[in-house]
Amino acid sequence: MNANHLRPLEHYDAERFGPILGVSDVGSGVAEIVRAADASAKAAAATTSAPDVVGVIVDGERMTSGGEAPIGPDQYAAITAASAGRVYNTTNVSIRVSARNDRPFPEVEVAGKPSKGVDAVVAEVIRLFSPFVQTPDGKPRPLLVRLVVPAGADASALDTVRQVVAAIDTARRDHKLGPANVHRVGLLVIYDDRIDSADLDFIKQLITLAKDLHLPQVAVDGDLVPAARARMGVQGVLNVLPPDEANQLLGYATQCGVELAPRYTFDEMSSAVGVWAEMSAAQHYGFAGAKYGLTPLTFAEQTNVVTAVQNWVTGFTAIPAFYADTPFVSDTEIILSDAAANALRIWLDMVAAHGTRVVLVDCPDRMLPRIDPQAPMSPRRLLHSSQTDPSGVFTVAQIAELHSYAKQLGIRILWSGGIPAQGAFDLGRQQVFGIFSTSSTAQSVAVGGVLASDPQLPAEDEPTFDGVRRIHALLQAGFLCAVLNDSTLVDTIHAAAQSVIATPPRDHTLPDLLAVLDTALTTGWTTHWKALDR
Repeated sequence: MNANHLRPLEHYDAERFGPILGVSDVGSGVAEIVRAADASAKAAAATTSAPDVVGVIVDGERMTSGGEAPIGPDQYAAITAASAGRVYNTTNVSIRVSARNDRPFPEVEVAGKPSKGVDAVVAEVIRLFSPFVQTPDGKPRPLLVRLVVPAGADASALDTVRQVVAAIDTARRDHKLGPANVHRVGLLVIYDDRIDSADLDFIKQLITLAKDLHLPQVAVDGDLVPAARARMGVQGVLNVLPPDEANQLLGYATQCGVELAPRYTFDEMSSAVGVWAEMSAAQHYGFAGAKYGLTPLTFAEQTNVVTAVQNWVTGFTAIPAFYADTPFVSDTEIILSDAAANALRIWLDMVAAHGTRVVLVDCPDRMLPRIDPQAPMSPRRLLHSSQTDPSGVFTVAQIAELHSYAKQLGIRILWSGGIPAQGAFDLGRQQVFGIFSTSSTAQSVAVGGVLASDPQLPAEDEPTFDGVRRIHALLQAGFLCAVLNDSTLVDTIHAAAQSVIATPPRDHTLPDLLAVLDTALTTGWTTHWKALDR
């Protein structure tokens, strides 16, 4: 157990000490991050480099060629040894949850060749429900049985489906099945190849049929789309349907009061337990918090995992992640990254309802092909660099609105996703809770250590003293420019910050420019704290 336990990250006072800066590392660069935190203007002004003053996080992550990955015991040990309680420690317990499939719901083929006949199909349905009727406590156990309809089935086959459902309703009245909301019957269509736009009309026919027969669900299956193969699964129906087609079908199903579902579903409890177990390791090592991704879960599945994790984790900040560069899939719609702000508001409402206090908003998906309306072959980044930048997800103005919205819910947002120097200053000016900015603080070094086995990694990023100092100072500068009432001091800080922004991390003039900025920042912090303490 680490003796240098810090308070949970959610207790960091960003209104007094400004936004927190997180920098990711596997352990080799931690000493430089800590040294940069100690050298900050805040530490000089407060005459202490305590973690809850300097506001720096060493975030344990393995930055592999496939994206962010969890660390192991060697990395935990290296990070805690080098940090020695002088900065906050967090980690990323994985972008993805352990998405283990449940056993598929029972399936009974209808109108296949050769035809079983209506009576045989109904007898099979009753047999499948029987153990869920005759239960040990005498109470019917919920179950969904799916009637498999051949893809492109003709009118005669669909009429057979109607006859089967009518016979099932008769069996229900004879108490061979439980109530319709307990012992449910749905439809399933399976395509041997990839589903395309030519198949939509038939799927809509099945949705209409389900509505007419008062069936709650239509499930679809087919060959996996390329994005699902690359990622070992994506969200819900997007595994087998392109986004536009999926949105059309979800919208139509919603109008009809029918659920459109994938054939396979996740064991959400196993996903939640996996997150909790990895969180427990981080808590054991004295970390202040840990981020957990929720891909490839749909919104409903995420809700159940967040509910469990936030209830189980105490004395430690569990930080669910919203990935703005991956689709948001609910029961009724799919929202892609061009409308991520709308999806984030819905998601924030959900996590707030389950006691969440800190969240991460990130753009970590580096896998190709993408599921995205813009720049489909390029990674997304958090911030638009210009109005015509296709790689950015949010404008600074949108982040300001989302920050305000989250604050009303009692939530603090950590922002991440390739944030550059100007972005650090701009987000500091919006008085956000914090940012993660590793690439802007680091230099490329030869691959080694725990990353050496990665077959697709040509170099790795390692944070540098000047790199961390630069981004940390700019974050402070933006914040102080927003909160100080002294216009002359604000102008001085702003001018010094712009000089630092224009200077690359390895430029020999950077230390002198940082010294000028630090002088103004130290005065700014002293002024800010005096104003707060009046």
